[in-house]
Amino acid sequence: MLYANVDDVFIIFNEKKEPEYVSDNSLRILGFDPDAITNNKEELLNRFYDEDRNWLRNILNDRTIIKTATRNIELKGSSQNFQLSVYPVRQGLIDWTVVSLFDETEQIAYQRNLADALTTAKNASQAKSDFLSHMSHEIRTPMNAIIGMTTIALSRIGDKQKVEDCLKKTLLASRHLLGLINDILDMSKIESNKLALSYENFDLQETVHCIYNLIEPQAKEKGVSFEIITNDIRQECLVGDPLRVNQVFINVIANAVKFTPRGGKVTMRLSEKHTSPEHIHLRCVISDNGIGMKKEFLSRVFLPFEQETAEIAQHFGGTGLGLAITHNLVNLMGGSIDVQSEEGKGSTFTIDLPFGISKDSAKHSESLLELRALVIDDDKDTCEHACVLLDQLGQKTEYALSGKEGLEKIKKAIQENNPFDICFLDWKMPEMDGEATAREIRKIVGPETLIIIISAYDWSPIESKAKEIGINGFIAKPFFSSSFYNWLSDPSIKEHKGRDKEIVVQDNTKKRRVLLAEDNEFNAEVAQDFLDMAGYTAEVVGDGEQAVKAFETHEPGYYSMIFMDIQMPVMNGLEATQMIRSLLREDAHTIPIVAMTANAFSEDVSKSLNAGMNDHISKPIDLKKLHAVLGKYAGRKDNEDK
Repeated sequence: MLYANVDDVFIIFNEKKEPEYVSDNSLRILGFDPDAITNNKEELLNRFYDEDRNWLRNILNDRTIIKTATRNIELKGSSQNFQLSVYPVRQGLIDWTVVSLFDETEQIAYQRNLADALTTAKNASQAKSDFLSHMSHEIRTPMNAIIGMTTIALSRIGDKQKVEDCLKKTLLASRHLLGLINDILDMSKIESNKLALSYENFDLQETVHCIYNLIEPQAKEKGVSFEIITNDIRQECLVGDPLRVNQVFINVIANAVKFTPRGGKVTMRLSEKHTSPEHIHLRCVISDNGIGMKKEFLSRVFLPFEQETAEIAQHFGGTGLGLAITHNLVNLMGGSIDVQSEEGKGSTFTIDLPFGISKDSAKHSESLLELRALVIDDDKDTCEHACVLLDQLGQKTEYALSGKEGLEKIKKAIQENNPFDICFLDWKMPEMDGEATAREIRKIVGPETLIIIISAYDWSPIESKAKEIGINGFIAKPFFSSSFYNWLSDPSIKEHKGRDKEIVVQDNTKKRRVLLAEDNEFNAEVAQDFLDMAGYTAEVVGDGEQAVKAFETHEPGYYSMIFMDIQMPVMNGLEATQMIRSLLREDAHTIPIVAMTANAFSEDVSKSLNAGMNDHISKPIDLKKLHAVLGKYAGRKDNEDK
């Protein structure tokens, strides 16, 4: 009756310690036929591990034991857990021992799960406490600076120099605080599996230049050399999430600059790893010769809030979230990230990311004149890369590694009656720089050969001087195939009249009118002042309905572009944009509309673009981003008119 109602296997040993009874459920529970055990007890004992078998034999042979003994065991060749219980039964001269084996596998698994859940809950609670403590400290630091500097500025309102200093420090602290908030929100979305990636067409060249323009000034201010090298990139129009790609690369590069001392170097190398007709894998290798990391820290480098030492955290700042977010974003995009580092020698991060290839990928369909091109740059890799790209476009190329060597090749080409049609010239070179080389080239060839500057440096400071000495244009490093194609396909190349062509720099000196839809007075005032500083006049309306009405009631061309808040009363920015795009007038489909909103996640950007907007600026407004957007869109109509 007992064994029929429980999952215990009962074995009764007689005074000779031989099994004389085995319950019939042994076959079901142990996989042993009862007769097999009664005929030979070793059949069962041989399935015991040595320690358990010796323990049972000692108890069976010890007549002094009168209490029940228990032990948790496993049988050989089985993943089951049993509780082995031994009950001595003595009555006069009769001596029996009852042994039971209870299958407690599920119970133990349940207990382990409970223990694991308890440990997880304790760890989560501790992590939450650590997070709140850490964030409290990190947020209070910039907040203290903001409140303190504002208080000082108000108390010294008449001291212009002091107030200006306080405002600059307040601005820096505010940006740091915004970065903390963005990191916290990103980490929260990642951990709750709510972070959504967008899949849209984007220009790799534009992305890379954006990264360079953001990082290079920071590196320059710290005295660190920063360079981006592209190796034979064939596909430039990709499908992916450009905002998250930027975030991944910038997080790693900014870290490299932060931990590289003055005089050091940070390099980003971008190359195609695998390519198929519809997909591409890009490999980005970011290396520095900074302070590096200890070997034992590398296994923790991508964990949240991990920084190698308290001294590093105190000296360099940061939350320890940047690389954790980067690691999660890379995994979310289906890529991989790896790090190698040696203390005192620097670090190398290798990031592989998959992308789709846009169906609208730019194809160089326009036939180009076959020109003789000379590339002059002191970096051999740059020369070879430029020549590969130019050769792909059907040009005949040569290169020189110095200004002097370039001049010799130009003279020789003229003597052989086979002069160069175009010269791509680096601006910063040792011994003879680009300026000196260009002056000598003009003395030799006159105005017939086009000279295009290729440089990682900003065009604006050198533009006037460059034009004075006969420079025809500018291509920014790192360059891509389209960088050269856009120049070579320009009609001015065919006509040799393109000497005043301007690239990169937009003429923003004329006052243009823009429409600003913003319901918050303070935000409207900030945006108006920023636009005024950039040379634009902003007319402000308080909601989307007023924005549509203002656009409808003015003639085409009255507004150069529209900045649209998303969250507004009466009619939101998405609805207003859709209504403007549906109007039956030509400029309703062409006027640039840019979201200027606190909705900053990638899904918010996608909603803006899907509604018919051209671009997206997140609040708080970044002045550099605003200028970039103005340069990108506001001059469109003027250029079309020309």
